[in-house]
Amino acid sequence: MRDEMREEMKKEMSNVYDVKVENPLYTRAPGFQFDLSILCKNQHNLQLNVADESTHDEVIKNIVKYSNIGKLPDGSPYGLDETQAKALISSLTREIALVEGPPGTGKTVVGVQIMKVLLAKENRKTNIGPILTICFTNHALDQFLEHLLDENITNIVRLGSRSKSERIKKYSLDEVCRDRARTRKESYLLAKLYEEIEKIENDAEKINQFLIKKSMKWNEISDYLKKNKKEFFIKFNKVSEQDLPSWVLNINEEQGGGGGFQTFKKNKKNKKYPFEEWIKGVDITTINKRKKFLLNPPKSNKKKDKIGKNQNSFELLKNEEIKNEVGTSTSDESQIDNDMINWIKNYNEPKTNRPLKELLNDHSIWRMSVIERKKLHDHWRTNIYKGNVGKLSKLQKKHDEKRKEVNDIYDEGRRQVLLSSDVIGMTTNGAAKFQNLIRSIGPRIIICEEAGEVLEAHIICALTRLTQHLILIGDHNQLRPHIATYSLSMDSTTGKNYQLDKSLFERLVYGDKAVKIEKSQLLTQRRMRREVSDLIRHTLYPNLIDGDNTTKYENVRGAQHNVYFIEHRNPEDSSGGEYAIKSHVNRYEVNMVVEMVKYFVRNGYTKPDDIAVITPYLGQMIKIRDALAKSFVVVIDERDEQNITEMEEQEGGANNNNDSISVASKKSLNQQVTLRTVDNFQGEEANIIIVSLVRNFSKLPSGHDSIGFLKSTNRSN
Repeated sequence: MRDEMREEMKKEMSNVYDVKVENPLYTRAPGFQFDLSILCKNQHNLQLNVADESTHDEVIKNIVKYSNIGKLPDGSPYGLDETQAKALISSLTREIALVEGPPGTGKTVVGVQIMKVLLAKENRKTNIGPILTICFTNHALDQFLEHLLDENITNIVRLGSRSKSERIKKYSLDEVCRDRARTRKESYLLAKLYEEIEKIENDAEKINQFLIKKSMKWNEISDYLKKNKKEFFIKFNKVSEQDLPSWVLNINEEQGGGGGFQTFKKNKKNKKYPFEEWIKGVDITTINKRKKFLLNPPKSNKKKDKIGKNQNSFELLKNEEIKNEVGTSTSDESQIDNDMINWIKNYNEPKTNRPLKELLNDHSIWRMSVIERKKLHDHWRTNIYKGNVGKLSKLQKKHDEKRKEVNDIYDEGRRQVLLSSDVIGMTTNGAAKFQNLIRSIGPRIIICEEAGEVLEAHIICALTRLTQHLILIGDHNQLRPHIATYSLSMDSTTGKNYQLDKSLFERLVYGDKAVKIEKSQLLTQRRMRREVSDLIRHTLYPNLIDGDNTTKYENVRGAQHNVYFIEHRNPEDSSGGEYAIKSHVNRYEVNMVVEMVKYFVRNGYTKPDDIAVITPYLGQMIKIRDALAKSFVVVIDERDEQNITEMEEQEGGANNNNDSISVASKKSLNQQVTLRTVDNFQGEEANIIIVSLVRNFSKLPSGHDSIGFLKSTNRSN
């Protein structure tokens, strides 16, 4: 399999060409030098002349000799090794720099030292602005920024709200902006805009309230009628005796021709208008009531009624009026005459149902039936609603414009905060999300950690026309960028045509039928004992060197050897279906893992970070979690926890397990066991690593055996 990969790599590299990478633009000024004295705590004068390559080897030797970047557990200082020093010099002198670091070689250490040099006050005279730092995960970004804080680099702003680090939270963009004092102009503009927005919202609320009403009031329709239906407006605004007798609506003549009137049953402040009475049919109701009373008078009580048979129509109507309007009536007997009686007797309630077109040309509004009035009212209401909907649309557009002005002011404030910072940190997803903000800042220097895991598109999003220096730190032999569709990945036969999960880092290392850029490689690993490092030295990193500290590791307690490969013949269970790639389970290995964990705990490995169990498949992870939770506290990364939740929801039920805690938990518990998927364990370490590979024997429809994506060296590395 290894030979096949090498042949494939040779084919890919057959159509590439090397390019000479220039110095970063800001370093091309005559006599420009980087002051590297900060690497040795300013105890020695170390200078790097970027343009003079002949001096670079000497500078590398001095860095190895004099650098002092930290202390070992025994208190002795340590500095950069030769390959780290070479990587640092290469990164500072090339406008596109690639730093490859196998596991445990100190990629983050080199990244932090590069930042220290770039941010040293002696090197900030070029006024190159903030450095944009990009990491694949929130966890990695928090760790990198914490390392900068340890180096007393505090002018940091972190974009994104998913930080779990208490030290980093106060450096989030929102927190920094909240503490930033606004200028007088900003305060004035914001106050004015918010006042305008409030007025727009109030106007919109009035329109919304109007739109949900079934009937309109005079003040809501009068302007429309006055402008579009003048004749109707006149009829409603001034009711003449020829149209309707004044007694019907109790018109107050003192109001003149204003068209308003007061009912005797209402307070004088509560005005009623003819239109409102018209749509309710108050005139028809009043007339019918009086007509009924006039034609069918109530029987008199002889004991109480002194007038008796002499009571006439005038007295009946007058008494009825007084009875109904006692305390408020100002009418006198002259109001009740023969004309009124005859008018009432001759009145016939309109009950026609004419078409709208005819009603629009008939201005005899008081002769319309209730149905016709409603028809006419609804027609006018529809027209007014259309106009109000248009007004609402304009208000919405105006509201959006004002909101944009507010956001622009806040964005400018954010931009000023970012421009005044030394370091801007964000994840690769953030780089894609905030690309407009990045463009407005135009960072000249961009450093990307874990570049081998980052989609090429996300790196491209962060580049602007002002970018002068790009440093990519990663390892193309470890995990590739994650994509949702396996058939588009490099591991699938079809995916090789698309290479969607090939990072920019890997593309530039191999050339990929285009530009190939020379990389610098870190070669001294300080994480793995020799038995473990041999596994990758003889397959992927032939020049890998073991650090001196790795020879001092004690042997694993309770075991004859430090590395075991345990073979068994128990096939995995597969749930199949669309998510089969994540759901393979091997119950035999679950039981083996649990017993191994118990065994190592009995042998004294009881510290929280002593034991880690990793597996490539979420399905296996769920089974291991459930089995371990019966005896231990299982610590799961929040990314795995989220993936498990999504998977369980897709399968129709979640497993509520209260014995697992997320990585962000502050709870201190004994006998914790770390559980991760392979994808989310990269860059972490533990004293005892137990790997459940799950796959054993799977027959494809073709009849051939398959171990799925485990055949990828990137995943097994």
